[in-house]
Amino acid sequence: MPSAETLIIPVEKLPSQGYGYTFSTIEVPPLVYADILEYQKELQGSKNSLSDFLIMLKHLLLPLHNGDRISLYDATALLSLRSFASVCKDLTAPMTINYLCPIHNKQEQLQVTMENISFGKLDKAFKKIKAVKLKDKERNIFIPTIAQFNTLANSIKTLLPANNALRYLYILSMFQDAYEEDKVTELVNDFMTADTDDIFT
Repeated sequence: MPSAETLIIPVEKLPSQGYGYTFSTIEVPPLVYADILEYQKELQGSKNSLSDFLIMLKHLLLPLHNGDRISLYDATALLSLRSFASVCKDLTAPMTINYLCPIHNKQEQLQVTMENISFGKLDKAFKKIKAVKLKDKERNIFIPTIAQFNTLANSIKTLLPANNALRYLYILSMFQDAYEEDKVTELVNDFMTADTDDIFT
């Protein structure tokens, strides 16, 4: 039984609009203080954006009930929601974010609420795409779960350049060949030498 603080999110309200889910809601409780400390400690030791993302999945989403079955497409929205819910008792109240403006090189403040954050919805056309061509070979695609992405990332991250590993893994994780041991190396090699701008056109 979820606590009063736990948010119950209908999957059709997520960016994926429930596409690929076999359950109807996701329970999102706030992090307890001990979990926040452990999460922050691990994040401080992170070396790149892929490492950051995998640590976020590990601490914020994978422990949720059905967390391993969350669509990768919904990961950013749910990561934001759980982070926000963990620091704000009132989700309608604004949260102040301090950041360094890269253009003016000075500290700025931004106030956000969950109500004024929006995430792009899954394009209906994507649901009809079952395969794409990569190096003149048809390859089946799908939207993976965060557990599938996490497993793949940990198995092939050393094959990718660290500065673009997260971006590349987002795309590679959508190929079914990425999850077949005898095909993944060929897939990575083809992807790294392909004109990636043309893959999804």
